[in-house]
Amino acid sequence: MATKWGKKDPRDIRDYAFDWTLELPTGVTVSSAVWTVLNPGSTSPLTVDTSALVSPIATVRLSGGVAGVKYDVQCEATLSDGQRINRKTTLTVKDR
Repeated sequence: MATKWGKKDPRDIRDYAFDWTLELPTGVTVSSAVWTVLNPGSTSPLTVDTSALVSPIATVRLSGGVAGVKYDVQCEATLSDGQRINRKTTLTVKDR
């Protein structure tokens, strides 16, 4: 699944999403989704504020981050048939 997110200003609090539609076998839904910032940073980290799931779309609200840093954001979906799928994308933080 190729997901491309636009740049985020460090002061933005924004929602981003993965749409799992193309990943799901027929009749299978997403039961849960866990979001992780793989390299959050220690000073002004990129933070997962909240997340939501309305299968097949998993949404995360992110805040913070440092301008000029690229963060790897991962979503692990657990499917109704027990499968687990991990996908990762990169979010660039940039002053606007």
